[in-house]
Amino acid sequence: MLKHCVRKSHRLSSVLSRLLMVIGIDVLFNFLQHSRHRSNLVKYSRGTNLVNVSRVVIAKNVSRNLKAAIEKSLNLINDFKNLITSDSAVLVKPNMGFSNVDANTDPRVIIELVKLIKNNYRPRKIVVADAAVRGRDTLYNFTVMNLKNKLEKLGVLVIDLKRTKETLYVRVNGIKLRSVKVYKTVLDFDVVLSVPKLKRHAETKVTISLKNMMGILPDDEKGRFHVLDIHSCIADLNKVFRPDISIIDAINVMIHSGPGHGDMVYADELIISKDPVAADLIAAAELFKLEGVMNPLDEALNIEHIIKACQLGIGHCDLNRIEIKELKSYE
Repeated sequence: MLKHCVRKSHRLSSVLSRLLMVIGIDVLFNFLQHSRHRSNLVKYSRGTNLVNVSRVVIAKNVSRNLKAAIEKSLNLINDFKNLITSDSAVLVKPNMGFSNVDANTDPRVIIELVKLIKNNYRPRKIVVADAAVRGRDTLYNFTVMNLKNKLEKLGVLVIDLKRTKETLYVRVNGIKLRSVKVYKTVLDFDVVLSVPKLKRHAETKVTISLKNMMGILPDDEKGRFHVLDIHSCIADLNKVFRPDISIIDAINVMIHSGPGHGDMVYADELIISKDPVAADLIAAAELFKLEGVMNPLDEALNIEHIIKACQLGIGHCDLNRIEIKELKSYE
């Protein structure tokens, strides 16, 4: 009997050791912290403002005049001109997850977008911020992309959210999450622009605007998402931290594999919408089209986090409620 108990104890210890190796002790501790904060959660939601029909703008051949392509595309988005005021604090949230330049948002898109916001709307504050993938240095990635100095010369603050350190727990009540741990500073913004790179992802099939919002999470919370059910967690996150505008960089698209490395295809497009679900659905279909998939839209409709976000009312995934507007000329 004693030998049986000892063997059982060893097996349990072995299982726990393997679990810690996979998820990390920081993630395990984070699970415990969520339980401890359950009675003291911050109430916060950016709301949905979902309209009956969502417009998605696909701007083609954008490199010929990127500034005009961004401006003309945003002018086609309903109420964008009323979104940013002189009193607004604006967060531009790119994908700066890696030191590989192919895996990050094209710096030209970020620079031209920031210039447009600064010159046309003159908000009181513009910040470009991200927290890179687990174990990576965001500030180093900004530097590799030659972005930090350029943005600071424009009077724009560049923040590595990992270095801010201060976090809080926000109430969610979603499919999987009851709370989410985020960097405190992200609650300080009136307007959030998600500016992801269009690319493949080994676990979620694609990483676009909805998943890009995981960049407001500390490393241990990112790990918790992967343990629980990343698709449901992405949808739940966007329930409370839904971006106001999605501006998807599809100039050079990463296909077949990702998110750090993959085959790069020059598509020279931007995909823009106030609806992150519709934007991701159309962008995913564009990616699958580049891969030569027979039915790219059907493939896009099989991406779990897009469908779950749709079910939560974050945006539309019904094509009858999505209006696609193509732009090819920017004169």
